[in-house]
Amino acid sequence: MSTPLPAPLPVAKNAHNRHKTEWVHDPCDWYVEEPWCVDLLIDSLGLTGTVLDPACGRGTIVEVCRRRGLDTTGSDLVDRGYPSCVAPVDFTLAGAWPQESFDHVVTNPPYYRSRGTVAFLEAGLRVARRSVSVLAPLPFLASQSRNPWFRGLPISHVLILSQRPSMPPGALLEAGAIRQAGGKEDYVWIVASHGHRGLPVVDWVMDGAPLRVGGGA
Repeated sequence: MSTPLPAPLPVAKNAHNRHKTEWVHDPCDWYVEEPWCVDLLIDSLGLTGTVLDPACGRGTIVEVCRRRGLDTTGSDLVDRGYPSCVAPVDFTLAGAWPQESFDHVVTNPPYYRSRGTVAFLEAGLRVARRSVSVLAPLPFLASQSRNPWFRGLPISHVLILSQRPSMPPGALLEAGAIRQAGGKEDYVWIVASHGHRGLPVVDWVMDGAPLRVGGGA
């Protein structure tokens, strides 16, 4: 059974200013995560089954999940040339994917044109049978306006990335104008799991460091 969704809540205005760096803001808010971020999530949760990344971009999450043996599908609002991407698909719209059609949703969501991480978490809980994992800037967790929204979600894990990932604009990365190196912002995996009750597991994870959390999503 799916967990009932809490009432929708607009994203705070400052959440839209996602990347306070020297880069020009990407108009589609497309920023590319490093593969090790995805490996850490899979290792921490012990994910099995089917996975959907509804903001797959150039396919980083899809490719890592497939390398780890997970049956993974990617979609996006914009076709960025990734051959395994189903596009265009607006994940925030009801019916974009059938309810409970994947075991897990794993994604690095955009913030533009909608409520960003809020909208993707809500939509993910409709589409996923087991869990939704979103990669978000760490300050997203701290918000007075989002406090009741968070408390109404089945948040099972909060995995803080101790190592800052490089998250450059996808268009500049593909053009060869920049490379992924030297992350400047803190990020966190926020995991909502159907059926979870109580407080979430909170842990600090880092590439190469021993894991303390395990399974449950």
